[in-house]
Amino acid sequence: AEAAAALEGIRPTALLAPLPVLEASQLRLQWQTAEPVLCLAGRTPLDEAVGSMFAHVATAHGLKTRVEGAESLSRLNIFQLQTSGVAMVCLSYLDVSSPAHIRFAVRRIRRKLPEALIMVACWASSSEVIDLEQIRLSAKADLVVSTLRDATMACIDAGRNPASGTEAAAPLAPSAASAG
Repeated sequence: AEAAAALEGIRPTALLAPLPVLEASQLRLQWQTAEPVLCLAGRTPLDEAVGSMFAHVATAHGLKTRVEGAESLSRLNIFQLQTSGVAMVCLSYLDVSSPAHIRFAVRRIRRKLPEALIMVACWASSSEVIDLEQIRLSAKADLVVSTLRDATMACIDAGRNPASGTEAAAPLAPSAASAG
């Protein structure tokens, strides 16, 4: 009964075709670095844990990802954060009840990495209603996602070199991600 209940809670997008695995030659030049994706925990060790799960999935799909704890976002530590070769930053949040904190984190990252894409990952349960577009607009983030699949697909779409000849991925559902 528990397994059946878990399966009922899976969103239909989770049952789609597998995500592509990109080779280095299929990535845009700025994504062909040691770690083009940097995932930063928003506030807590749980944010870092979910960020680590995302990093594992993204890396398995050809997008090497590094994870840093929430202390990296502090006023003092942000200047010491190693950002060489980073093309996208993922801010990982389980609790999105503080839009001001998200906005502040995006602002700090934007100052440190003005050319990088910033994705806010609001790892919400399927029962939570979150206005992702409102979060994106309020925080001035480039993307907002709510699932590991959508986060990975957003990175694949952003990092894939259009000239590589790989087939385009299915677009993200409007409720799953918002592009800026």
